Amino acid sequence: MRAVLWFLTLARLAFIPLFLQVAGAAQAMARAGGDASVLRWTSLGILFAMGVTDVADGLIARRYELVSQVGAVVDAAADKLAQAALLVFFAVSEGPVFTSLPLLFVAVIFGRDLLGLLGWLALRAWYGPIVIVHSWHGKATTGAVAAVLVSAALGVPSRGLAPFLVATGLLGLGSVLAYFFEGRRRGRAKSAYA
Repeated sequence: MRAVLWFLTLARLAFIPLFLQVAGAAQAMARAGGDASVLRWTSLGILFAMGVTDVADGLIARRYELVSQVGAVVDAAADKLAQAALLVFFAVSEGPVFTSLPLLFVAVIFGRDLLGLLGWLALRAWYGPIVIVHSWHGKATTGAVAAVLVSAALGVPSRGLAPFLVATGLLGLGSVLAYFFEGRRRGRAKSAYA
């Protein structure tokens, strides 16, 4: 069953360049005046398959008690790589097929991840190894970013997407702060018992 988990994660990684190729071709075709509807729907199908592999991976791992630290790290890395590739694509892609995301939004999401990494490194330096437990706010942020990406892929107008971008950015920044303070609390508790 572990092979299925690895297959799902590797499939999600393989879908990244496939999505970029098909979605880029859709934009190019539309810019040239062609009908990009088949390519657009194909790219949406690939995006959907990426989401299904992510959800299935987690469900199977929990259902069959195959959750591992290595699996969690690889899954999170695959998620971040997919998220980064899609965010950059929707920020720099030119064409009428998809909604462009503001570079500021992409910077906020990348900044959140950078702050999270720096916070984790600081906590590790201060308290030694600390286990970070996934929380509802982290999952909510991931879901909100995924919804933004799907909305951009569906061509939701920028004006309608703007409030959601602000809310997602604020949720992401709040989440990284919550993780930091929870890590600090765990580190202090660990130090008190040492």
